[in-house]
Parts: sequence; structure tokens; C-alpha cells
Amino acid sequence: MNIAALGDPTAATTARPDFHILRATPKTVHWGYFDAALAPALKVKSGDIVRAEAITHHAGDAPELMMDAEVTALYRGVPESDRNPGVHIMTGPIWIEGAKAGDVLEVRYLAMTPRCDYGSNLAANWGYLYKEFGEKERVTIYRLDRASNQAEAVFAYDFPGKYL
Repeated sequence: MNIAALGDPTAATTARPDFHILRATPKTVHWGYFDAALAPALKVKSGDIVRAEAITHHAGDAPELMMDAEVTALYRGVPESDRNPGVHIMTGPIWIEGAKAGDVLEVRYLAMTPRCDYGSNLAANWGYLYKEFGEKERVTIYRLDRASNQAEAVFAYDFPGKYL
């Protein structure tokens, strides 16, 4: 398949792209793994526009600040036994009509909008300076300032034991 067939923006086309919304729900996410055998959460044509929700697994670091009702439902709806081997929550997969294994796909992010005004970061046991910082895992919570597009640390805590 050539690039034009996958939605090259310079290729002549008369069809308008369809717009799709893929919400992050217990039925549309998988937690901590990729699996080619998963059924598509969404099917699209080349050139379509998709608004996909992305949820951080770190929302549980400060649930009162980082979890709304939908994120809480997602955390409750995905069994802990299905949250491995990794930690990241992935929305999808998205099936693209006509794409075949080995094709190169172009994905453009048109916008990224935070769901809430807080985020977090983990200094964990796999970090480069873990031993230098006393072998403690530390979670830092940040407040996002959308007007300045910056974040500021508002509090932090040591995570008891190993995060992962």
C-alpha cells in the first residue's frame, strides 16, 4: 500500500473525512499490554479524524484531583488481574480500513487537551538516580496552568514499597 492510499494530505481527494469519538471506558481500553488479537474498539477509513480519550494510570496517585466519575468507573471496571504486565492504559485498538501488517501509518495529533488540571510524575526504582535519592519512590502532583501552558508542583509523597 502506498502513502497516498493511507491519507497523504497532498493526494487529491474528494471525500470528506468522517469524525469519530473513542471514549476511554472499561470496554475500549486495555491496561498494560498490546495484543494483536484484541477486537478493534473503533473502525475508521484512511484520512478520518479520531478524537480518542487517553487516561493516565497515575490518576490514582491523587484521585480527588485527577479522577472524575468516568475515570473512577474505568478504574473500577478493569479488574486488577487484567492490568499487566505494564502500567499504561491504552485506548483502542483502532482498525484502519485497507491497512495491512507492515504498512506505515501516519498519525497527526491535531490537539491535546488535559482532562483535568492536575498531573503526576513518579521517581521510581527504575530511574537513573534512584540509589542517589535513598532508594525511595516519590510521587509528585502538579497543577496545570492552561493559560501559561506550564505546571507547578503542589505536593509530593513517598510511595511505600515499590510502585511496580
